[in-house]
Amino acid sequence: MSEHVPVYGGQAVIEGVMMGGKYTTVTAVRRKDHSVSYYECPKEDNPSLNTLKKIPIIRGIVAILEASGIGTKHLNFASEVYDADPAEDGIRAVQKDEKKKRSLSTILGLTAIGILTFLFSKFVFTLVPAVVASFFEPLISSNTGQVLLEGLFKIILLIGYIYLVYSQNFSKTLRCLI
Repeated sequence: MSEHVPVYGGQAVIEGVMMGGKYTTVTAVRRKDHSVSYYECPKEDNPSLNTLKKIPIIRGIVAILEASGIGTKHLNFASEVYDADPAEDGIRAVQKDEKKKRSLSTILGLTAIGILTFLFSKFVFTLVPAVVASFFEPLISSNTGQVLLEGLFKIILLIGYIYLVYSQNFSKTLRCLI
């Protein structure tokens, strides 16, 4: 018995929420006069992206870039609508701009950010533990010992990173409650 369960997701935007389904994404934003404005953006079917989404490692990168692009469009809409005077025709101008195709500079910018993030994470989680482990080579000269020591440093970095992220979010949550 296989039921078709719809999949939805979303994120917070400025004074509102964005929800996405299989075929469209919608943003609802509360304006300064307490009215609510909506922006609906149908998802475009891109054959070249669909081909890339079938390749195991590339599909995750494509999904992140696609989600970033969609989220950016809706965040831009939310910030412009929230600040705009409801009497003005600002909403229509934003919707006209959003109907245009993604520009090459946006795609290249998101790609550059993705590549730089990947390179930074490779540097922190691969090169740094290897260099630190090499300092202990006079004490632990076997290959197995060096690999285990490098793995230990990677675990310490990962746990430290998780702790920093968790403690920051926890302290922000506490500040909101106080």
